[in-house]
Amino acid sequence: MDKDIYFISDSHFKPIPDHGEAERRQLFFDFLDQVKTGAEKLFLVGDVFDFWFEYKYVIPKYLFDVLYKLQELARADCEIHILGGNHDYWLGSFFPDNLVKAYQEDIEIELENKSFLITHGDGKLNIDPFYPYLKKIIRNEFVIKIFRLLHPDIAFKIADLVSRSSRSRDPDTSPQLEQFYKQKIEQFCKRAFKDSFDFIVTGHYHYPTRYDFQGHCFINLGDWVRHFTYGRFSKGKFYLENFRKER
Repeated sequence: MDKDIYFISDSHFKPIPDHGEAERRQLFFDFLDQVKTGAEKLFLVGDVFDFWFEYKYVIPKYLFDVLYKLQELARADCEIHILGGNHDYWLGSFFPDNLVKAYQEDIEIELENKSFLITHGDGKLNIDPFYPYLKKIIRNEFVIKIFRLLHPDIAFKIADLVSRSSRSRDPDTSPQLEQFYKQKIEQFCKRAFKDSFDFIVTGHYHYPTRYDFQGHCFINLGDWVRHFTYGRFSKGKFYLENFRKER
């Protein structure tokens, strides 16, 4: 029996307690339970965690339930891949040690004889001219070593404050903003499809979007914050689906 390949991104699960997240986590766990028997692979396409930073002996305890469910799925013979996003780029050895393949850069892979570019997508649409410089700073090895000197309780608290502050400045969802993203996506696709990818799968922008162009397909997975959408690749076709509506 052929099994499907699933994609999900931008659940932004927090490493410290946060009011209102229990329902989102339970929906995520229900999703993992549902795909357990029918999934060959699961790709977590960045920002699964609102912040992830590995110390030598420490992981955030408030993410333990998420990590446990992922390992449970991996032990059920589902191949799990996790790609670092702009919130959880700092992946170390923890995931490979627990049956999850981890990536810090874009994934180029062939699935069912189709070529895929799987990328979190931050910086791809050239929306923020300053972001490439910020990205170089926060991914700099020296900066990471300095941050690791902080006590984990302090580090996670700082990350949470920064995350809350950045989201407070984000514009509200609107048809105008969605249309702006779609225009940028179309421009990006016409460039990227020249590299002959059959499918491009991204997260980051939180708008579930499909764009077909001359036999190629672009998918933005949406998120697990407002939309609860995910991708399913089955028998050469890609479906963008909504788990909450299914329930």
